[in-house]
Amino acid sequence: MLSAMDMLEKGLRLYAEENGHYPEPTDVSNPSSTFICLQPTDGGWPAQDGLTSSQCFEGAGVPTAYSTVVKQALLSYISAIPDTSDVTLSGGGTMARGIMYLDAVDAGVDPAYPQGIAYLYYYVRGDQTCGRGMKSTGGVGDTSVTQCALILQ
Repeated sequence: MLSAMDMLEKGLRLYAEENGHYPEPTDVSNPSSTFICLQPTDGGWPAQDGLTSSQCFEGAGVPTAYSTVVKQALLSYISAIPDTSDVTLSGGGTMARGIMYLDAVDAGVDPAYPQGIAYLYYYVRGDQTCGRGMKSTGGVGDTSVTQCALILQ
């Protein structure tokens, strides 16, 4: 998971450096409040644990989507999107898998962050340290999990 995070962070930062902003999932409705599933293929991952092929998170009313725009932006700077579909958590009606991207604050909105602010999220089972990103603990259904959020600014 950590090497995948490193690769994705590198691609996103290179994109922002060259384009002045992080990739914007313009092919997704409500992009600033949607987790973008970073999946290696347009077909997504196999549907499993209650998630469709284009979902990486289900629960708490947070929408998820797959974005061809974000995928193509990343592939301009890294050789492949790493497959992190084997990292899955489920329980109590909430499911999570892989690494998620959120383009949270648009470029130019805050003068301190002219390129905007984006996040990479991933979940791991139990109360663990985050190899990358800030840690918050809680639950995915009845499973204890750690959420790790890497802020790109």
